[in-house]
Amino acid sequence: SGLRYANLADPALMLLTLKNAYQTCGILLTSMLAFSVIYSAYRHKGLEISLLLYFSAGYYFMISATEAVGYLRHAQPFYIAPVFLLALWAADSAPTKLRGRNIRPAYLLLLPLLIFQAVFVKDAFQRTTFFTPVAYDFPYWEVAHYLKNLGDAPLSVYAPMEVEPSHFYLAKSGLAGKITWDRTLPPAFSAKKAAGIYGTKLYDFMLLPYSPFPH
Repeated sequence: SGLRYANLADPALMLLTLKNAYQTCGILLTSMLAFSVIYSAYRHKGLEISLLLYFSAGYYFMISATEAVGYLRHAQPFYIAPVFLLALWAADSAPTKLRGRNIRPAYLLLLPLLIFQAVFVKDAFQRTTFFTPVAYDFPYWEVAHYLKNLGDAPLSVYAPMEVEPSHFYLAKSGLAGKITWDRTLPPAFSAKKAAGIYGTKLYDFMLLPYSPFPH
């Protein structure tokens, strides 16, 4: 995704990756991640931790200054440091005896919490869970099937998305090369701007992309 240096002057965009982390992890796990970063930075002073935090912060600013800000999959490298430091904090926690074995209470807290957030949370952000298996299941099969049933008349579709799987579904439905599929993404994309381009009557259909930003 392209660089957008103007993002660096926008506090909302610069804090968006942290906000997304909270939306993904929930308040308890987010608090534990923040605490473990502060704890590890203070407790384990050394080159390794310093480099880890340096590269994590560097990636954070880099991704915040691009059009990819706001998408979890692009922000994932930033999460490596907090998660590693969370594990380091858990390993440092004082063990306690349970049925003759040394058990670290932090592990007993973290394991069910991580499982809950990953699998069972109902309001998951940009991902599916046990309760939302089709939350991000987009109807490409249905689109291809609908277009195929329209017959052999030449069709044009405006789908302003840089990365999307339409061509796979078109090929599977025998429509490859038979439909004009325009992926051109206008600068400073908005649904209103896309509708204006579609309104030029050059296209028969329009597909709008999923976006975490309201337009």
